Amino acid sequence: MHFSDELIEAFIRTVNEFKTFSDHVEVVLLPRNTDWIQYTSEGQKRLNETIKKIEQATGITIKNHQDLPMMKPHMFGDTTHLNRYQGQLQFKTSTFTYINVFERTTEVFCLLTCDS
Repeated sequence: MHFSDELIEAFIRTVNEFKTFSDHVEVVLLPRNTDWIQYTSEGQKRLNETIKKIEQATGITIKNHQDLPMMKPHMFGDTTHLNRYQGQLQFKTSTFTYINVFERTTEVFCLLTCDS
């Protein structure tokens, strides 16, 4: 997994722009399908460095939901999307309080990662 400096800087600018007109901005790493998306130790290190860079540049702590223990590979419809009746329902139920916070915000921004 490699990250483009140009795209990361654009993402940071976008998040900071959202902060100028939003009451609350969240950056979220959504659950990943571990049957398909497995990080090498080097890839995980690059992801951690990228998260740190984004957090430092935006002042926002990223909510990392990639490895929630209740999310299982069979709950995905494909490599990155939760299926409707198992994955989405489980994610919403397990993060109910968190989702309610989202519903009261002006903007929500999600960062999705995948192994490439």
